[in-house]
Amino acid sequence: MFTLLIVFALLWFAFIASMKVFVATLIVAGIVATVVKYCTRVIVGTDPSHLESLKAVALSLLFVGIAIITMMSFSIGWAKAPFSLAALSLPIVVASPLLGYTLGFRIGLGIGFGHAAIIAVLSTSISGALAWVFSKTAFAL
Repeated sequence: MFTLLIVFALLWFAFIASMKVFVATLIVAGIVATVVKYCTRVIVGTDPSHLESLKAVALSLLFVGIAIITMMSFSIGWAKAPFSLAALSLPIVVASPLLGYTLGFRIGLGIGFGHAAIIAVLSTSISGALAWVFSKTAFAL
């Protein structure tokens, strides 16, 4: 089911984006999947597929969105809401998206929470650096 969703999303994106943006997005997604795969292999010892790696990244971004929308719902809604985003303590505001991000890797890769946190931090840092280098070299042409 997830594979079918990815195929439809790629087809939809191919129709609305320019060819240069579409190819760049595919390359960056491949880089991210490869980095997550190798980080998981080194840290945990399992070897997920590229699709499982992309699934973990997609789930983590989905959970971050859910965490942010949930926190925003505390600040809007009722006229006299008992909670507000400003009333939430800073650790909760910072930790909720981070926990959601880590939970996506934990569910997507089927590993422990500690390993998922390490993989989330490492793969995000490495993927971000590689994507930055790719953007500087590919779009300079």
